[in-house]
Amino acid sequence: MLILRKDQRKRASSFDPVRATEHQAKFLATHTPSEITAPEWFTAAMDKYTRDTTQQIAQLQENVQTQIKRIERLTILTHNKLCGNGRDTPFEVLPFLDGSIPTESPVAATRKVAIQKAIGYRIG
Repeated sequence: MLILRKDQRKRASSFDPVRATEHQAKFLATHTPSEITAPEWFTAAMDKYTRDTTQQIAQLQENVQTQIKRIERLTILTHNKLCGNGRDTPFEVLPFLDGSIPTESPVAATRKVAIQKAIGYRIG
């Protein structure tokens, strides 16, 4: 049993970062990484949490990318409207809603539209 002198005693609610760091260094020095493992119940709980969180983050990233494309399109539209006749400031290329660029060859664009109509894709 460890007995501390009166001046060494600390309240249970206090936190001493220096002592915590010293304890952590001693612990890590005396234990190999294979000995430091989380309990199975903790691993199972964290796996479920991280899987759910990963799915939520992926959905958020998809939503952000959609919004960025929309903002980019609106910005280009605004820029082009402010260009007047386009002589002083050139127009920007405005991608279609599906993200394709209208400057590609007309054959390729026509082929895309035909394929999209064939599979029932709603255009516009």
